[in-house]
This record gives sequence, C-alpha cells and structure tokens, in this order.
Amino acid sequence: MPLDATNFTSFLPVEEPVEVIEDAVLKRLQLGRDRVIQGWCQNTFYIYTSSMEAGEVQYCMVGAVVSSVSISGSVTPVLDGPDHVKIMDYLFAALPIRWRFLKLEETDSKVQTLQHYNDRRDRKKQEVVEVFDRAINLYLHRHTPKRSMWRRLRFA
Repeated sequence: MPLDATNFTSFLPVEEPVEVIEDAVLKRLQLGRDRVIQGWCQNTFYIYTSSMEAGEVQYCMVGAVVSSVSISGSVTPVLDGPDHVKIMDYLFAALPIRWRFLKLEETDSKVQTLQHYNDRRDRKKQEVVEVFDRAINLYLHRHTPKRSMWRRLRFA
C-alpha cells in the first residue's frame, strides 16, 4: 500500500542519463553557426567590419568553421585535419537536396559547393543558419547513444 512506507520506486523504469557529446566536430559546427549569426558575408571567407583590434568579423559558411581567431583578433584559416573533412561532410549533407547533386564544374568539391551555396546572389543569412542547424541535428542524430532493446523491454 502506498501509505505503509513501502518503496515502489524500484519497480519504475530508470531513465538513463543523456550523454552530452563534446567533441571537436560538434563544437566547430556550433561555433560556425554562432559566427554566422553574429555576422555573415559572401564571396570571401571572412571580412573585418571594423578594426582588427575590435575583433568584429563577418564569416561565410565555410570561413566560419575553418577559421581560427587569435587573441589579437587576426583570423587564420585552418583547413587541415580529419575533423574538418567531417565538418564539411555534415554541412554538405545538410544542404538542400538539389545542391548536393549540383556540380557546377567537374572538379567541384564539397567545399566548393558549400561556397557556391553561400555566395549565391539571392541567398539569405537565415538560410545559411538553417544549414548549420540541420548539420548539427544530423551530427547529434548519428552520435546519440541508443538505448538497447533489452533495456526497453525489461520494464515493459
């Protein structure tokens, strides 16, 4: 009975704590999204909107994830490493489907396609942010630990 101090909570299903994913790919995608929200540009990786010391920079889609900002405010492109390949893969997968199959030239890479998408004349900042949102959701969906079938059936 509930009033006789019997503990029935041991029979209730226990929720597994959600594992927080902290890694370089996710952090870069989130950083890139934040940078684009703060300031977005086209036809260049980045552009200073005021003096270098103020650190006010606008980024394109690719420049937002591949650039590193030093303490002095100077921006340096960082284009190497396996994480950058993964970042570009997730951004490319998050593009609208027609852009994923569009090849403007035979030599176009995923990065070039992302640049073409960003630099299109009628492109809006919100559309670029939505690509980042989809890329982050794709990443989280593919890296979220799934509860095993046994754990789901155990308390049923």
